[in-house]
Amino acid sequence: MKTTAWRAALFLGALLLSACGVEVVTTAATVGELRAEEAKSARQKMEKTQESLEEIQAISAQHNAALEAALSAQAPASPPEGE
Repeated sequence: MKTTAWRAALFLGALLLSACGVEVVTTAATVGELRAEEAKSARQKMEKTQESLEEIQAISAQHNAALEAALSAQAPASPPEGE
């Protein structure tokens, strides 16, 4: 009878440990998937930000060119009277 009790105890112990192992593996896999999704999302945000920055730089360059063209098209200021 003692042998049967030990076998049952060992079986239950192994069952609990294996269930724990499955939970650990499942949790690790889930965490890994979430981190991969977070990394993908961060990469997409970074790419979108880079695109926005490039658009802003292009617009800024256009404005600077337009400003320089307008300033160069103006007639030179006449010297103040009195000199």
